[in-house]
Amino acid sequence: MLSTRDNSSFPQSPISASSSIKVICSVTRYPYSCFASLSFAAINSSTVATDPAALFKLSLAVASRSISKLSSILSTLKIPTIDIRLQAAVNDCKELLDDTVDRLNDSATIFTTKMP
Repeated sequence: MLSTRDNSSFPQSPISASSSIKVICSVTRYPYSCFASLSFAAINSSTVATDPAALFKLSLAVASRSISKLSSILSTLKIPTIDIRLQAAVNDCKELLDDTVDRLNDSATIFTTKMP
């Protein structure tokens, strides 16, 4: 359950976006990739350093964009028409990636609507 308490009156800690991202990414399977992706995306966001919700939404957006790009790459593959099993496997993979993007976008929408 998300907290509906207004935290705007609490003092913000003097932590940098880089520090916040390092902490979050340190518990992921690929911390360096996580840090590079989120740091690049956070360059244009001043709220990420002090707002965990903004960092979460940013991470969902970064993941969604990355998976969308991968799905697009699969669409451009030239698979021989004779290899039906390979075509089916690539189509299944693309469908799973597209479903993942949909679920990430759903999560972002739900998270945004549940926030005060």
